[in-house]
Amino acid sequence: MNADIDVLYIHPARRSDCPMFNLMSVGVVGLMNLLRAQGYRVRGVNCGIEKRLDPRFYLEGWLGGYQPRIIFVDLHWYEHAYGAIEAVRTCKKLYPMIPIALGGISASVFSHEILSSFPEVDFILRGDCEEPIVALVDAVLHSNDSDLHLVPNLSWRRNGEVVENEQSFTLKSFGGIDFVSIDFLEHWPMYYHMGIAEFVDCEPNFWLPIARGCQFDCCFCSGGRESQKRIFKRDQLILRNIDDVHQDLQRLTKLGVIRVNLSHDPACLGESYWRKFLDPVKRFSSSLGVYLEFFQLPSIPFLKALFEFFNVDRSILIFTPISGNEKVRSEGGKHFTNQQFLNVIEHCKRYGVEVGIYFSSNLPFENLQTFQESIELARSLIRIYPPDKLYVINQQIALDPECPMYRDPERYGIIRQFTSFQDYYDYCRDLPNKLQHSDNGFFTTLIDRATLTAMYHGWDLEINFERLQRFPWNEVTLEITPDGVVLIYKNQRVMVSYIVGDLCGFLQSLNLPLSCSQVGFSWPGNMVYEAVKELDTFVTQLYTDKRKREQCV
Repeated sequence: MNADIDVLYIHPARRSDCPMFNLMSVGVVGLMNLLRAQGYRVRGVNCGIEKRLDPRFYLEGWLGGYQPRIIFVDLHWYEHAYGAIEAVRTCKKLYPMIPIALGGISASVFSHEILSSFPEVDFILRGDCEEPIVALVDAVLHSNDSDLHLVPNLSWRRNGEVVENEQSFTLKSFGGIDFVSIDFLEHWPMYYHMGIAEFVDCEPNFWLPIARGCQFDCCFCSGGRESQKRIFKRDQLILRNIDDVHQDLQRLTKLGVIRVNLSHDPACLGESYWRKFLDPVKRFSSSLGVYLEFFQLPSIPFLKALFEFFNVDRSILIFTPISGNEKVRSEGGKHFTNQQFLNVIEHCKRYGVEVGIYFSSNLPFENLQTFQESIELARSLIRIYPPDKLYVINQQIALDPECPMYRDPERYGIIRQFTSFQDYYDYCRDLPNKLQHSDNGFFTTLIDRATLTAMYHGWDLEINFERLQRFPWNEVTLEITPDGVVLIYKNQRVMVSYIVGDLCGFLQSLNLPLSCSQVGFSWPGNMVYEAVKELDTFVTQLYTDKRKREQCV
């Protein structure tokens, strides 16, 4: 017998056969709980997590157990452009008369195009949705379709024509919104084990909003200051009440969460705010860590306060210098010098905290010379920081809808490939046939495709292998996985390479007993230690040969 529910929420996977990017927008939890507070029966499913838990999972089969009255599918990040429409079509096939709504940044930016091109989508809520989602559910569930024109921020169809109601609602206050309760979600305890991109068996963690909006305008981000004005009609940053945040942290700790991931960088929210937030007198748990992505550089006093409040051993700090060239970095929206950055990293080293550092090789105004500066800065970081507490990544940026680069390609010296929702939809649909390093929705005018590919692969040779050499080889074991090379050191798994294909040829050249392909490796467990010793020799020889070539030039 079907279970009657009022609202069904679906977080789509990247594709039904690619259970990635399973992290839900942090605002979704609050939206579903607002509906529950109104007495509506809500059920949700995260398709990627379900696929990870059971490879046989398919959405249509799961849906058969419920009889909803309205369905919401989030389309926040463009990476879900295809997966969201896939989910909508599956729902419409099973429930042809049930209305289906989308929401999120990507849905908001392309609302008119989506409603014009995809008849399976009935509604789109643009911008902030706290009041609009309740108004829409009220209108639909109480058969007051005549009230649809009163729902703020709603895009819909009337007599086959797309209608876009005035976007009159923008969130001004977080009061009364529950951002913690996720028991409406199928297998909700598993959500605490989510990584950034996919479900993994990691320590219990949870993303918590502490603000909305942004005071910066990084060239590659669709959540920046000007994009907030265009997409959400938001002209200022709004902050959550600190007491409410502390109560949420206490609730999460009782639920077994050991690391909280903050939606915003408190260091950028003003000293008066972060000092109240990180007041050590109000510390209620010595075990809770923090995952924090710094928008700019934190001050030394901030770091001191951070680790008086949060557990340093369970914390991860993320820095985004994006380029080793300070001019390229500033053009991208990050405003600090290399020396300032290194000073902060040295301070992090004293605390022994794990840090992740992100560069990119396809930034506007980046060229071979500036990229070499990124390599040199990355080398400096590797040489001063403990290898098991550091990862340095070259992650190429993609073209976010409505980010500054998208709006003004000439200003940033790029050639824009993606100009419509259909472009993002096609990109996600055809992902198995695409290469990460060459299909990002744009090209810079300073670097051609072949050079960009060489830079991307060159990073692996220059940086990841140098990092390999920093480990004490008699204390590590090596695993080769479809996701990259993983070192096990002091019982910790440390990712050291993301380009498995590049390593394929290197490892084969060692004449080791392994089966190797572009998608993964099969390596006898009893050969791991011997292989590591030989890999150490190989890497050393690689760099010896490299230095000889440099001396000859």
